[in-house]
Amino acid sequence: MQQWRKSSYSSGQSSNADCVEIAGSAGRAVCVRDSKAPERGRLVLTAKTFAELVRRVKA
Repeated sequence: MQQWRKSSYSSGQSSNADCVEIAGSAGRAVCVRDSKAPERGRLVLTAKTFAELVRRVKA
């Protein structure tokens, strides 16, 4: 079972806040999902791709 962690930037003030959760996966992959709708699935990225995504979002 995956251990999902909510981003510290996703706490928001309202129940409609954008929420992102991440979890490690087998093979050094990183899973990303919307915490408000986890049943909609997840995006699976390599660790390298996830690091590049984070770098670009912070830029």
